[in-house]
Amino acid sequence: MDDHLLAGDFEEEPWWWHAAPRPAQSSVDNFPDKADVVVVGSGFTGLSAALTLARAGREVVVLDAQAPGYGASSRNAGFVGRTLKHSFSALLKAHGLDYAVQVYRELDAAFDLVFELVSRENIHCYLARCGRFMGALNTAHLDLMKGELELRQKHLGHPFEMISKSLQSEEIGASRYVGGA
Repeated sequence: MDDHLLAGDFEEEPWWWHAAPRPAQSSVDNFPDKADVVVVGSGFTGLSAALTLARAGREVVVLDAQAPGYGASSRNAGFVGRTLKHSFSALLKAHGLDYAVQVYRELDAAFDLVFELVSRENIHCYLARCGRFMGALNTAHLDLMKGELELRQKHLGHPFEMISKSLQSEEIGASRYVGGA
């Protein structure tokens, strides 16, 4: 990338690495000879698992290819949500209702765990439960979205509200979509 495109004080590292420096990586010489559990990855999931296990009395070692917190967990935009690659309706069709409900209940539990962990550990990160807008690019997408959300409401109790094209600007300040939820 051309240097003239960047501000003079541009840095590749996120600003919060300067405000809250990461601990230095331990050398291989400092690793214990044995551990009850080895966690691979020092992102949110790995460190949460390691903390839970250590508090339960286990000897835990965390390994990562980079310095602790180097990867995606330190570069995300702070979004916490209940998003899964496979829709509820796809799981329902492929594996049945019990399986789909079980998977989405686990997703709900993981979502809730983030809030519990932040509260329990007194982490000051401005975490808040709030809604989100999902926009549809065409009417077919809007219909699919509505059907998916109706299934989730029926079987999981997840509330939703469909938003018309004329009202979406009140939600997101734009009218790009044909509507949404």
